[in-house]
Amino acid sequence: MRGFVAEKCVDWGIVADVGYHDIGSDNPHAHVLPTTCRIGPDGFAGKDRLWNGRAVLQEWRQERAANTNRALQRAHSPQRIDHGNLGDQR
Repeated sequence: MRGFVAEKCVDWGIVADVGYHDIGSDNPHAHVLPTTCRIGPDGFAGKDRLWNGRAVLQEWRQERAANTNRALQRAHSPQRIDHGNLGDQR
């Protein structure tokens, strides 16, 4: 998760908070809460909502699922995750 947030947020100059939930349960997950403000050499550099759209979110979710599934496969785990919302998965 750290690498993903670094690539998708920090490398773009966006600060993000990551909250992990239900670790050790049957539904471990994380929430990534990025700011809409870029960080520049002089501090906050104003809002940028170009990355804050549904298409970008869907792309990030697909990439995160693919990265996680590759890690699960390398660990010889039979589990896989799906980037779709729960309504679509049911």
